[in-house]
Amino acid sequence: MTVLRVLTRIGLGLTLAGAIFAAPGQAQTRCASPKAGAPLNLLIVTGGHDYEPVEFFRAFDAMPGIRYQHVFTRGTAVPLAFPIGGLGRYDAVLFYDMEPGAITPEWRDLLDRGRGIVFLHHAVGSFPASTELRAIAGGQANFKDERPAGVTKSTYEHNVMERFTVTDRAHTITCGVADFAMEDEGYDNVVVEPGAHVLMTSDFPKANPAVAWTWDYQGRRTFTLQPGHGSLGAPADHGPTAFQNPDFLRLLTRGIFWSAGRL
Repeated sequence: MTVLRVLTRIGLGLTLAGAIFAAPGQAQTRCASPKAGAPLNLLIVTGGHDYEPVEFFRAFDAMPGIRYQHVFTRGTAVPLAFPIGGLGRYDAVLFYDMEPGAITPEWRDLLDRGRGIVFLHHAVGSFPASTELRAIAGGQANFKDERPAGVTKSTYEHNVMERFTVTDRAHTITCGVADFAMEDEGYDNVVVEPGAHVLMTSDFPKANPAVAWTWDYQGRRTFTLQPGHGSLGAPADHGPTAFQNPDFLRLLTRGIFWSAGRL
């Protein structure tokens, strides 16, 4: 790691720590901070969908109190390489993949390695051949023409200016987060289970406006955050993406800690 990258990471980390855990105003003074202890161990799973890796991993590099390992599946739902020393147990597993077909034993093994579970952006579109992801994540998108019976097709639109509204301001994940606007990739017709606890909605035309929710999967905390496309395919003069947006990063970081039972 170069000196410049180290300094950049330190600067981003201090800025993000202030945005997520500090209390600059009255609204944030009562926000809980992560429980003291060792850094949160996070496993990040990608594959099956393009993304801009520099901004993506830079955001996680700067998250205070989090250290991560990365597994890449290439969209096969089977890891192609493992971290040095192999996989271990994690406080949380974050899925930023988009897997085809049905759930594999290898993907399920990744799921079972985390105490908490986070699904980010296109991960809600995984495993379109079945509705099993819905039972795990509390919701699911299906962008394929071939779908299980009774499942309608989801749609998406690139580079949409969306206005996000926090619907539960009392939840520890959303504490201190104001309503905000951000350019991202809008999803429509995403199925969200009736028992899911919706935290945030979007004004993008949707059959279901929910874009952030919590869910319980076999006694494990699950957090889903649908925005998070980043700069891929954005025009050259685009503004800050999700991974530079302090409100989005606050939601994501606090959601990770919450899923692990650390917040």
